[in-house]
Amino acid sequence: MAGPARTSWSCRPTAARPPRHPFVASNVWVCLPRGGILATVRLMDTLVRLERERVKLEERLARDVAAFSDLLAPLPAERDADQVQEAWNAMASARRRFALFLKRWADRARPGAGADRRAKAAELAMRASQAQLRHWGRFETITRAQLAPQRRVLIEATTARDGDPEVTDQVVALFLDAVHNLANPMAYAQSETASRLGFHRDIPFPMMSFSKMLAGGYRVCLAQRRAHPVRFLDVGSGGGTKVLAAMICFDRCEGLEYEESYVAPGSALLTALAPDRCGLLHGDGLTFDGYGGYDVIYYFRPIANSELMLQLEDRILEQARPGTVLLAASGMAAQDWTQKNVQKIAEQIYVTGISATEAERLRDAAEQMGTMVPGYTQRSHGDLGYWQPLYEACAQNGYFL
Repeated sequence: MAGPARTSWSCRPTAARPPRHPFVASNVWVCLPRGGILATVRLMDTLVRLERERVKLEERLARDVAAFSDLLAPLPAERDADQVQEAWNAMASARRRFALFLKRWADRARPGAGADRRAKAAELAMRASQAQLRHWGRFETITRAQLAPQRRVLIEATTARDGDPEVTDQVVALFLDAVHNLANPMAYAQSETASRLGFHRDIPFPMMSFSKMLAGGYRVCLAQRRAHPVRFLDVGSGGGTKVLAAMICFDRCEGLEYEESYVAPGSALLTALAPDRCGLLHGDGLTFDGYGGYDVIYYFRPIANSELMLQLEDRILEQARPGTVLLAASGMAAQDWTQKNVQKIAEQIYVTGISATEAERLRDAAEQMGTMVPGYTQRSHGDLGYWQPLYEACAQNGYFL
């Protein structure tokens, strides 16, 4: 009985011509059965070299990302524009080299079902690097914008729009009104004591106007390089709808309200939505002694009595720390606010405890901050890895993914 046919093998170096795979060294030996196809390659040696190169390129990119992120820490006016541009170019170049390397590897080095476990591990590492690198698509736009920041006014003037309101406008108005009614079904009622003292009922300041003021105040906080958590207080908050809205910008938001009948339903709504980040306090603004614990204080003339309103504002100013941002929806009650160590940064936005020169510098820096805000809920961006320092640097300048 004849035995199985014997296969004759021939091994020859590939140095005679460049290898098809750009990362396989020319001294790799290829073993071919006579007249047959590729049988084996020194795969592990190749994978070791590929993995070493992958780690090297990724570490280089991580260093360049960190270097560029560090240059975004100072305010725009304090940066060296040429240095920032050079660092961005280096980061982008390192990203391109790494992307090209990974693409070539992905296109040509695909271990089959029977591949060695180490080959599969290398493949997984390469795929993970590709996934991490895809974050660049979202970072490129917001980092380019910071190479030469554009100045934007803190509060844009509201202009009337031509034509009838759009459906979206009607829907938004409906939901805002619904939230206000849910937060405070007793908004149009008032206790006898509050009425006698001259306190206003829960009259909502238009949300569109508040949103603009809120965004401007947030940019001032960015320019101040405030440490987190940043705390917001609404004096005369009613049911707390502005407290809820402020969460798109600030870490901890609270409202101070005299009317107990307003506090209960408002607290219930805020507790249901974000118990760890917002809440209402029942108290009298004229005797409240916690103003110094807040970074941003908002009020919309909660007291109709002018004399008492001046007393309320004086109490806020006496306790507020230097640098506290005041969002005064109808302007400061006091006409001599500059004599009270308060400076106007923009319409409806004031800062305590700074000089006129400091206010000018702060305004300039705030106008160069980005106009994005963190949002009510942060979207999950997954594991940002070496991009994390860049995410944080962009965020402190008003740019988010």
